[in-house]
Amino acid sequence: MKHLVQIHEHTRLTLALVLLWMAAAIHAQVNPRPGYIIGLQGDTIQGTIDYRSDGRNCKECMFQPAGSSTYKAYTPQEISGYRFADNGIYYVTRTFMIDGVSQTFFAEFLLQGGISLYHYKSDGQGAMDYYFLVDQNGEVALLKGEEFVTSYWAQDNRQNKRELLKDAAHMLSKSQEAQTRRDKLTSANLTRIVKRYDEQYCADSGDCVQFQYSEKATALAVTRFFIQAGVFFGQFHLRELSGYRPMKFSTTVPKLGVGLDMKVPRMGKNLSFQADLLISKWDMTDHLFTQQQEYHLEYICPQLDLGATYSFLQDKAVSPFVRAGATAELLASIKEENMATFQFGSMDETSSGYGFFVGAGADFKLDQFIVRAWANYEQTHVGIVGGHTNGFSINAAFIF
Repeated sequence: MKHLVQIHEHTRLTLALVLLWMAAAIHAQVNPRPGYIIGLQGDTIQGTIDYRSDGRNCKECMFQPAGSSTYKAYTPQEISGYRFADNGIYYVTRTFMIDGVSQTFFAEFLLQGGISLYHYKSDGQGAMDYYFLVDQNGEVALLKGEEFVTSYWAQDNRQNKRELLKDAAHMLSKSQEAQTRRDKLTSANLTRIVKRYDEQYCADSGDCVQFQYSEKATALAVTRFFIQAGVFFGQFHLRELSGYRPMKFSTTVPKLGVGLDMKVPRMGKNLSFQADLLISKWDMTDHLFTQQQEYHLEYICPQLDLGATYSFLQDKAVSPFVRAGATAELLASIKEENMATFQFGSMDETSSGYGFFVGAGADFKLDQFIVRAWANYEQTHVGIVGGHTNGFSINAAFIF
């Protein structure tokens, strides 16, 4: 029980550290993407833009001109828009009425045509999506991502829904599709509906231009595969028994595995997450002098590690990092000899374990590949006989 309590305490500490790293990354890191800003006179300046959340992108543009080493924050009053490279996501300065108040912000430009479409997401607590349809006469229809359920009575809710959609319904009145599907408030759905409407009913307004962004350039997550090998140096502890010293196996265990490395750019370029599936064989023997015999324990151990890595010097050829996470194990094909002598009886053929790891290492960049090397401290509670393992491991991985 004492070991179990210690493991729980270590696990909570590890999770707290991971959350602190994530919070620091969210607030302190930038996610650089090539792009340009558009001046008030229509001139463009090439450079690097910090690609952040939708809400923050609509408030300001963090821009670093080519050749500069610092970012500058631009407001909608200072530039007329900005765009990410390779036909990336496009923001323009617009002024619209929201809840009776005139507001100026960077609106995501989704579609230009007889009816143009813009998207705005408010920032902070209670963030909400707003979509603005603007026809060729300048008339504006607002679709607000608001819950329709405000009453226990279905009739009232239908009335609320009609009220929220009436302006868009009037503007798109010629299209049956628009009347039946306009309440699906997503950028992709509304862009598709309005584009079809423009092509069918607004052909005299010229070609309809859809501003599609590059999924690769603005991907929410970037994943890479890796293969891994390592060696664990540590001990397997069994519970104390009356009249015997604590039983302890000292062991060296090779491990092999595969996994996924995932980065979430909007959470910070230095933070990544890993999922590793490992396999190892534990074969341990110890000698108890009071009994003048050996006891032996052997099993196969599939293992799943889930963790986070925070890297430093990301732009360098060698990038050090720290990491932490949780582990889960399955002890399979258990074989034991002379364990009954110590009142354990016959063990189950399978059991489970769980624990944590913390570590540090470095990434070595080789063109588009990465060689990763690190050391972990690991501790795991094992279900059988109230045991636990602890020790250090040395590991290497090839990320591709």
